[in-house]
Amino acid sequence: MKINSRAIFSSSLVISILIVLVFAVIVLINPTIGGSFAALPSLPPQAKACPSLGPPSQDVAQRCAALSKTPAQIKDPEGCAIGWQVCGFPVLYQFNGDMRGDLFGSSVASRDINNDGKSDIIVGAPHGNAGGFIVNGYVRVFNGATGAQLYQFNGTTVGSEFGFSVAAGDVNNDSKADIIVCAYTGDTGGFGNNGYAEVLDGATGAQLYQFNGTTSGDLFGSSVAAGDVNGDGISDIIAGASRGSIGGVQVGYVRVFDGSTGTLLYQFNGTSSFEFFDVSVAAGDVNNDSKADIIVGALGGDTGGFTNNGYAKVLDGATGAQLYQFNGTTSGDQFGSSVASRDINNDGKSDIIVGARFGNAGGFTGNGYVRVFNGATGAQLYQFNGTASFDSFGFSVAAGDVNNDSKADIIVGAYAGDTGGFTNNGYASVFDGATGTLLVQLDGSAAEDKLGWSAASGDVNGDGISDVILGALQLVVGNGYIRVYAGG
Repeated sequence: MKINSRAIFSSSLVISILIVLVFAVIVLINPTIGGSFAALPSLPPQAKACPSLGPPSQDVAQRCAALSKTPAQIKDPEGCAIGWQVCGFPVLYQFNGDMRGDLFGSSVASRDINNDGKSDIIVGAPHGNAGGFIVNGYVRVFNGATGAQLYQFNGTTVGSEFGFSVAAGDVNNDSKADIIVCAYTGDTGGFGNNGYAEVLDGATGAQLYQFNGTTSGDLFGSSVAAGDVNGDGISDIIAGASRGSIGGVQVGYVRVFDGSTGTLLYQFNGTSSFEFFDVSVAAGDVNNDSKADIIVGALGGDTGGFTNNGYAKVLDGATGAQLYQFNGTTSGDQFGSSVASRDINNDGKSDIIVGARFGNAGGFTGNGYVRVFNGATGAQLYQFNGTASFDSFGFSVAAGDVNNDSKADIIVGAYAGDTGGFTNNGYASVFDGATGTLLVQLDGSAAEDKLGWSAASGDVNGDGISDVILGALQLVVGNGYIRVYAGG
């Protein structure tokens, strides 16, 4: 005899549901039934058992004491303390990823998307799962004024890593910054991992352009930036392919597209295999001709007899000619890991910031360093070093006037730094553009946070002072987060 297990399960389920319903009705009629069940008090809104945070680190306490302030706790959405707020740079927002492994915060950018006079925040999560896909990635845009989510954009295929790099600029000249998102392992046109860059309208979220890598394995979209390269008042798009093939050799390339038409303005190529030319890109008007120039990092470049010392090139937006090349000091520095450009010395010309994440400086090994170069002359203005071996100081760089002295200050991320007794919690240092002195160090809250993986700056609260935006991947515990710190 064959027993119909499905029928037995269905009958049992129906009986169980009927019993629960009858009991519920009885309890509603007489709430004393069930003993203490009906008499339980309502739980408080924050019922989560919060772990002990412990006292602030000596470093935090000293910095706050110098400002005659008391350290305040940073709390998560459930009310648990997760870190100590560094005095002088209060946290405006913290945004979290959906789940562990999203890599939420691996890329950040900031521009005024909704034209309210306040910079909004763009965050990439290239390993996020969205819309039924796996590791397609997603990008979220948050309102700087309120913290509310303005948009979420998702990758369209499995494994595309949409959100690996992000940027923003007003491409269609409507006074609202548009969002540029790259999926560097995306597959388009029958190729695999050729990658693509998508430009999305800040006003509507609609796609304006999509630019694709040329062939399989290009990894187009490894880096992205925006700036008015041709001087027409409209932002142009700069996107790189760190393994782009030229003549069958993976030298890497960078393409510059006209924001108003989408046509190709320039292509710049690396010079030897595995230079990772374009691993970082930025834009700034270095020679003060009202056209943004292009800064490209090649962390795997070999120059001056060294191996993988890396370099950064500055290319004229008007002509495409090379203006400068800056090289790493010794083998393995990976100079060009990150680049940024702002006017540091207030001479009307953008200066150049370049990170070397594995550089050896100040007697340490692999602590990393960052150099700042004068845009007008190419002379070095500053060098900043990581504070301990293997910090990866210079993995990310950004700039903004955080102390309101009309000179851009330098933001440097060191995602592998150990501070406050934690391991790999990471930190970011903010240096005064006028003097080179340390203004503040912002630390990750827990071990393996990796704060400083990404960095950006924008005036989020509309007070005329640049704020600091940092990403923390949280690869081991947590979903990844970004924090927005108020400058001032």
